[in-house]
Amino acid sequence: MVEITFRVSPAHFQNILRALMLAAVMPLFGCATGSPPSDPSAASESGLDNRRCTASENLLVDTDFTREGDYARAWRMAQHTGELSFSTEANEGVLEMRRIATQPWMLMRQTVKDSRLSGATIVFTAELKGDLPSEPKLHGFDHIGGLYLKVGREKAQLAEHEPNAEQWDWQTFSYEQEIPEGITSLRAGFVHQSGGVLWARNPSLVILDCK
Repeated sequence: MVEITFRVSPAHFQNILRALMLAAVMPLFGCATGSPPSDPSAASESGLDNRRCTASENLLVDTDFTREGDYARAWRMAQHTGELSFSTEANEGVLEMRRIATQPWMLMRQTVKDSRLSGATIVFTAELKGDLPSEPKLHGFDHIGGLYLKVGREKAQLAEHEPNAEQWDWQTFSYEQEIPEGITSLRAGFVHQSGGVLWARNPSLVILDCK
């Protein structure tokens, strides 16, 4: 075996030692500090996802919006009084809700009745796409569209998510809500009170059982 010896000055040796120690320590600091999530809601959603939850079957029926046969009255449309002001059409599981006249708002909703709702936590989810211009102003209500949820005598949730106006491509939106004891029915669906068109697909309403 050949032994090779490097001769360096004490000062030079100390500089080399400091560099080696710094190289070893810096990665540790990088791992310890990290960077916080840029979106606080992402951290919140991550926390929800980390719960151990099981979901019931989908309590909504006719999720392709056929409104035929046994499902002819599963989805019900309601609008402000006056002339018919919105058209609804389904194609390959996509529901289109389009303004065609002057009345300010419409609902497309389904009533769910189930004894398991009492005291339960539910999640209502759907994919939505919007072309809902805020101008020109058509009436005195907010010019929005999106998810609709009405539980008991509580105030209905009307598109309480973003985006809910102007243009956006397909996105998944959801409401999570605790149902008061004794309430065994609710209404879930969509609200349109803008100009333009709102599209919806893949609606789902489930009861959560979280550990």
